Amino acid sequence: MELREITENVWYIPNVVNLGIIRDTDASVILIDTGIDSGVGKKIKKLLDQENLHLKYIINTHSHADHCGGNKYLQESTGAQIFAPEVEEAIIQHPYMEPWYLFSGAAPIKDLQNKFLMAKSSSVDQVIKNKDKTLQFEEAELNILSLPGHALNQIGIEYKSVCFCADSIFSEEVLAKHKVPFFIDIEKSLETLNYLLSTNFSFYVPAHATPSSKISNVIQENIKCLKTVENLIYETLTKPKTTEQLLRDVANHFGILLTRVNQYFLLKTPIQAYLSYLRNQNKIDINLSSNELLWYRDAKEIKN
Repeated sequence: MELREITENVWYIPNVVNLGIIRDTDASVILIDTGIDSGVGKKIKKLLDQENLHLKYIINTHSHADHCGGNKYLQESTGAQIFAPEVEEAIIQHPYMEPWYLFSGAAPIKDLQNKFLMAKSSSVDQVIKNKDKTLQFEEAELNILSLPGHALNQIGIEYKSVCFCADSIFSEEVLAKHKVPFFIDIEKSLETLNYLLSTNFSFYVPAHATPSSKISNVIQENIKCLKTVENLIYETLTKPKTTEQLLRDVANHFGILLTRVNQYFLLKTPIQAYLSYLRNQNKIDINLSSNELLWYRDAKEIKN
């Protein structure tokens, strides 16, 4: 684990989830996201200790476990204060809520209660409100960017024209591997991507893509991926289908072999996000037939 300088007093830590470091005072820093677990947290602390930097603040961009799993260790070992967006902060403090919502709001099966979906609970010291546009620390003032879509209330952070854009953008390798990346709101995701496309920051640090000064091509690939899946689902509904049938057909189309329970629910959620998006645009409809909820494109195709 290493610090890579972007500009004066701004670094990132290359990792499975790229992490951000911003100097506040001479010796204290702000950390953007904390990785999957205490193991990553320990590596972060060791690195900062080697650089004689004191971790004073943590900002979580959203509540997924790979972005806040190191919170508890770092909070307890350094006394760092944690900042997180509203709604997301509730899940950070009550991690049970993540497998709970993935399991449709019912008590989740034990298979979903693991470190990949449940970070260790940590206390959020300050909730970042939707109306907040900046965060003022001792010396550094950071700009808050609203980047929803991948998570309900995901944010990014901009400082000195460096944009830490969380999971709003995925690398082409990630898109190729997962085929249907995790999004909960397709409309918001597209709005976020188009917003980022309109920006002109000097450097971008996505959590799951190579940081770069030029990111428009990657953004376009993300938009293309979203539209490809949307069109596939729409075209697949030439016949009425249940959500389960549609999930199977999408997985088969992309050659996705579902072998883990986590994997199943992390595919089902974005499938439902696309169905919601298409339904709310009045492109598809729903009907109950023989005690099954069916999605379809043409009411004439439904036979009760």
